[in-house]
Amino acid sequence: MPNPQISRLRMLGLLFTLLGGTLIVLGWNGMAKYACVDCQMPFLLSGGFAGLGLIVIGVGLLVLAQIRVEGDKIAQQLTAASSPADDSADTTAAIPGQREVKHTEPVPVGARETSASSEATSLEAAEPAKPGSADTMIDGLRPIDR
Repeated sequence: MPNPQISRLRMLGLLFTLLGGTLIVLGWNGMAKYACVDCQMPFLLSGGFAGLGLIVIGVGLLVLAQIRVEGDKIAQQLTAASSPADDSADTTAAIPGQREVKHTEPVPVGARETSASSEATSLEAAEPAKPGSADTMIDGLRPIDR
């Protein structure tokens, strides 16, 4: 069932667009009766510009209604994605080519993890990786030759 607010917004947008078109036609019809440019100006101002303004407002309302519809769709998709259908099923679907991320303690920037023994780990300052080294390579990418 569509949102009634969105339906009203669409109807209002269509109404403004149709009224704008009608004003332009009426302005052109009135302007066509006169050969004098000075006599045509009132019709241009009242019919043409006012009609164009109503059309712009109407199209803006139609675009706003469509943005709200798309926002509702995205919100429904996010709600469906955040609520698991089955608690026993693993909801973390792996993306092809993506490595599994293990949640660990935050590591300070410029530090790397080294293993002193199998049980204890420590952080020591690391030198910045050089461009093109294995530390900076990402699967499928290569450094830019300069």
